[in-house]
Amino acid sequence: MPELHLVSSAVGYCGPYPMEDIAYVGFHRAVGQPPVFAGAGKIELKAHIAGNKTFLVHRADGDADDSLGFYTTPSVSSSPFHEIFFFRHAVRRLEVNLPFGEMLVREGVVNDVHLRQGLAEQQKDVRIPIGQILIKNRLLSEAQLEQAVALQKRRGLRVGEVLIETGLVSAEDVERALGEQRQSGTRRIGQVLIDLKLMTEVDMSTTLAKKFGLPFTNLERCHINERAVSELSREFINKHVALPIDSDAKVITIAIADPLDIDTIDLVRVYTKKRVSEVVTTESQLLSYIAKYVGTLQAASAACG
Repeated sequence: MPELHLVSSAVGYCGPYPMEDIAYVGFHRAVGQPPVFAGAGKIELKAHIAGNKTFLVHRADGDADDSLGFYTTPSVSSSPFHEIFFFRHAVRRLEVNLPFGEMLVREGVVNDVHLRQGLAEQQKDVRIPIGQILIKNRLLSEAQLEQAVALQKRRGLRVGEVLIETGLVSAEDVERALGEQRQSGTRRIGQVLIDLKLMTEVDMSTTLAKKFGLPFTNLERCHINERAVSELSREFINKHVALPIDSDAKVITIAIADPLDIDTIDLVRVYTKKRVSEVVTTESQLLSYIAKYVGTLQAASAACG
């Protein structure tokens, strides 16, 4: 990978730096320079990058991708930068910064009346806020949670992201709390709308794919390369609900249902030593095909044994 050489008006030449060690380059605003606000045609994104950092940025809709990365402008006025260049190898996920319900309305999957109906139904579910779970587990104090909530309102991030960024809890603590929260019985808005028969599971998954800029795949119409399936263990596939569907010398393609399960993709990259290409499919279809192909692997393994 090439090296990065920087020239600064303040300190002169800096470098070289190995490109793979750099996640982004921020260009500082000059003293007195106002922040750059988004104009027409700009979309707000959450850039989830290596090191569990998240940036709120704007990017022109339809901007061509550079092979190395892409330029953005910060969408928060408190940012010290007027422009940020993200290196593609360090970007774990790009997410359209809209609540999923709003995405569904924008894509024409449901209308405003349906969304309000779904949100009202969701309110009937009992969910323990993640902050309260962390307090219950003695990982956070009430005062620390109040500070994080205040910062969340200014930054526009999830409470968990703020807690990690400020060092109040670890990413592992938040992940465990999210797991406990999911078990508390609260349905996501997409599942509520499916239960109300206001949209289908395919509607939800295709919109989720658009929110994260990933392709949607119907596994029934997809040729699954059994050699790709065999590159991950049966235990890994079952545990992480991720199915390899194709592979070559450099890239492995993984079908997933939850685009925010970034840790699983990182593990696939480590285990296979390949670049990972992701596609989104429905959860029910994914579970069905995992059962089918893992069963095939088990039968083949037994025959060889």
